[in-house]
Amino acid sequence: MKKRLWMLYGSVFVLFCGLLFRIFTLSDQRLVKAADRQSKVTVNVGAVRGTFYDRNKKPLVNAETVYRAAVTANPKALTVLSQVLDADAFSTMSKTLQDGRPAVVTLPRPVAAPEGISLFQVPLRYADRVLAPHVLGYTDADLSKGLTGLESALDPLLSQFGGRAKVTYAVGATGKLLEGVAPTIDNTLSRANGGAVLTLDADIQQITEDIAAKYIKKGAVIVMQPQTGDILAMASLPSYHPQKVAEVLEDENAPLLNRALCNYNCGSVFKIVSAATALESGVNPDTLYTCNGSITVGNTVFHCHNRLGHGLLKMEEAFAKSCNSYFIELVSGVGGNALWQMASRLQFNSAITLHSGYTTATATFPQAATLEVPAALANASFGQGELTASPLHIAQLVSTVVNNGTLIPPRIVLGYVDENGAYTEETQAEQHQRVFSVKTAATLRMMMEKVLSDDGTGKSGKPLIGGAGAKTGTAETGWSRTDDEKYAVVQSWYAGYYPASDPRYVIVIMAENAQNTDAKTAPVFKEIADTLYRMEQN
Repeated sequence: MKKRLWMLYGSVFVLFCGLLFRIFTLSDQRLVKAADRQSKVTVNVGAVRGTFYDRNKKPLVNAETVYRAAVTANPKALTVLSQVLDADAFSTMSKTLQDGRPAVVTLPRPVAAPEGISLFQVPLRYADRVLAPHVLGYTDADLSKGLTGLESALDPLLSQFGGRAKVTYAVGATGKLLEGVAPTIDNTLSRANGGAVLTLDADIQQITEDIAAKYIKKGAVIVMQPQTGDILAMASLPSYHPQKVAEVLEDENAPLLNRALCNYNCGSVFKIVSAATALESGVNPDTLYTCNGSITVGNTVFHCHNRLGHGLLKMEEAFAKSCNSYFIELVSGVGGNALWQMASRLQFNSAITLHSGYTTATATFPQAATLEVPAALANASFGQGELTASPLHIAQLVSTVVNNGTLIPPRIVLGYVDENGAYTEETQAEQHQRVFSVKTAATLRMMMEKVLSDDGTGKSGKPLIGGAGAKTGTAETGWSRTDDEKYAVVQSWYAGYYPASDPRYVIVIMAENAQNTDAKTAPVFKEIADTLYRMEQN
């Protein structure tokens, strides 16, 4: 009996010793890991994410650099830094060093780096002026995640090419940095050379923004290459700086909104669609109609903008003078279903996708059943009523005219580069679609060029050299009042191509909440076209 008890006690003792050993081992491992953590301290000197380039590989972000340094309380380092830092910056750095911690400072210029200074050239994400901020979008404060625009749509790619500069120091038992022990440096900032190549042209983007800001307070401008669908410039007004988002969050003018992708009442620029519908339905462009200043549809009277009437008109004259009465009569003859089919093929009831995760608002157009109501069809015929679309929808429409009736979808991304500069082209499915005939496209171009004649509504936008084709539009959205007068609030449009022969550019301008129709958009078109001409001569 005693022997069995001793054997039991022995087994328990062995088990107990084993447990103690295991506990000691685990505790020791944790202590080792904790000691290792406590024997090192790491500071992040700078972070960056992948780069946006324009079509010519010119960086749109990360183009400038700043000098940043990780610093310890080394007398030689402090002597050097006292000569380049202002008093406030030096004082702030000194307080950190007095606490026994390394400091990170931004330097106005590079310095010789003695012991105690680890110097880095860190890409600056956003310069003082950022081109195409609405296209690029903005990120969170530490550049770790894109929140809007292409920063968001291409976030996985830009994060993949993200980099950091880190310095790790050895720390003694007292928690102070160990003297004479070289820090460990981890610098992957060069990875940010990789990123996305956009269709934008930085020079065209800059002139577009500068010219638009001279004439428009709120609105959008798009410059597109019709044969490829490449967006060469996209500007939204008012603008903002991606590092100062908080300053404009409550701004009533909504600077963060990319108006080029938002829906607006289209007005008479939609007459391009109405004319295409009629021509495709077999209507002779020489069809005559007499405009007396208004037309009655059912119980509704629709007024032409010329209340005295335009008189006897053919289609090209009605188009050039933007006669509402003519187009109401024209479209009533071909019917709502024909108009709905044409508008649908031109995506006036859907969104336009520029890239995965980057689309316009969904355009709105009356249902075919709605267009069976004569007054609804009349409204739609000259771009009023339920119709809304983005400036990009209008740019795609004009490009389809230039491309002889073939719709080529717009795009914003050309391809990608890795950190070594190797380029990979963006792969896109063939999406070209025949919308109307070459003959219809030729007639539309003839009519659009007539708009810039002396009798046309777009004559003030005519470029100095090369001619152009265009369609103007004003969509009334309400009324407002000043102390002196009451006035109509309208969206003002000028949509066209340049030059007239072999067009290389589609240019669309929309001025939001313009106070009248005195063509705030026309001078933008003219000045951009004239500047593009001069650029091509250099």
